[in-house]
Amino acid sequence: KWRETLAALKTASTYLPDRADIITDIGFVQERMGDENAAIACYRRALQSDAHLPLAHLNLGALLVRRGIIEEAEEHLSAALSSDTTMSTALVNLAMLHDVADRRNEVIPTYDRLLATQPDHIYGHFQRALALLCQEAFPAGWEEYLWRFRRPETQTLHNMFSIPFWQGELLVG
Repeated sequence: KWRETLAALKTASTYLPDRADIITDIGFVQERMGDENAAIACYRRALQSDAHLPLAHLNLGALLVRRGIIEEAEEHLSAALSSDTTMSTALVNLAMLHDVADRRNEVIPTYDRLLATQPDHIYGHFQRALALLCQEAFPAGWEEYLWRFRRPETQTLHNMFSIPFWQGELLVG
């Protein structure tokens, strides 16, 4: 119900026009509705009200990574991480930024930084696996790639089969 949510947030912002969190939420909804330009404008406006709001920095940084605006995206992701050095979404986006910016030597260490504080972060392991495989670190990459089975969308697919996962045993018989 994005339209209804957007209407409610816009109503709230008429009463509290300088609340950066409300402006950030409006941007998030606009982003989900496909209006990235409006979302960017909201995130920038939110940061004018509160220059230290981690969520506005995170959301703006992630959007800018997708658009390939690397330098500014990195500034915003770094700002988000300065308030919370273990913010998983910011670290994942920072790793993606390194990949897009062709800084391949920084991708794995960024995922390692995430996994040092959140060792069970499924998406972090999965993305790290893909990065390892792209760097032709095949043994480590394939081992890490097993985390794909823990992703909720993958589990439903693989739960449809009654046969157990292969554990490397001989397939005789």
